[in-house]
Amino acid sequence: PTVAVSPLATKLFVGGAGIVAAHAAKLGAKADFVSVCGDDETGQTAISELEEFGVEAHVFVDPDRPTTLKTRYRANSQTLLRVNELRDHQVDQELSRRLLDRILDLLPTTDVVIFSDFSYGLFTDALIEETIKAGQEKGVVMSADSQSSSPMGDITRFPNLSLLTPTEKEARLAVRDTKTGLVGISESLQKMMNARHIPITLGSEGVFLHTSDPGGKDWIDDRVPALNRNPIDVSGAGDAFLVSTALCLTTGADIWSAIYIGSIASACQVSRMGNVPLSRGELLQQLRL
Repeated sequence: PTVAVSPLATKLFVGGAGIVAAHAAKLGAKADFVSVCGDDETGQTAISELEEFGVEAHVFVDPDRPTTLKTRYRANSQTLLRVNELRDHQVDQELSRRLLDRILDLLPTTDVVIFSDFSYGLFTDALIEETIKAGQEKGVVMSADSQSSSPMGDITRFPNLSLLTPTEKEARLAVRDTKTGLVGISESLQKMMNARHIPITLGSEGVFLHTSDPGGKDWIDDRVPALNRNPIDVSGAGDAFLVSTALCLTTGADIWSAIYIGSIASACQVSRMGNVPLSRGELLQQLRL
């Protein structure tokens, strides 16, 4: 019982946290990307692609790991097989210190920090704690997402932030509750994380937000529906939503405007194949429609 296929085309995309930085750059921000890669051609290719997108790449080589490479075999708009080549052990203390030092060097000229965590060993507890502390002291907007596609994904590693964008699954894993409704899940997560805004993404159902009204006396619950009913590739929806929403909040938008823009960004992203950075022109075109 062997599957025999004839590949018709191969395309290479920057993924992971790199695409978040690329989205930010193409949307008009000055994007500094701090991460690690392997001592290999894949890593150099990723860095070159990021620089072409306008990202300032501060990527440190970790000789103990290959650059993460994910291969997807697709046919008729369906993924048939996924092959992931990666190592997810914790970076050593010396490399973690170098990463933190670079982040602290960049913070004085930074307006927003976006933690894009795939649980592949980059984020030590000390790096997260010291980055959040330093960012808050400088009044930086802090946001995060931690992918639950990894068994180790855990959004609770990022407390006291301005924005968290978990999926419903990630939110329920965080509070260990599979039965309560979304309002209860939101309240539990807000109490646990002390986060200002926690929009919960629901895939084809859109985005749910439970938040206080401007006066702070009552609560408002509402949902922004998914704005693309015929997605081609949903893999990058969360990344586009995270970065667009975070950038909007940084420029002074209210949370409802921010998640609406984030939802439009997600709709644009899932309308094409692969992780392609979203440009400001594409977003503005959709807003005019």
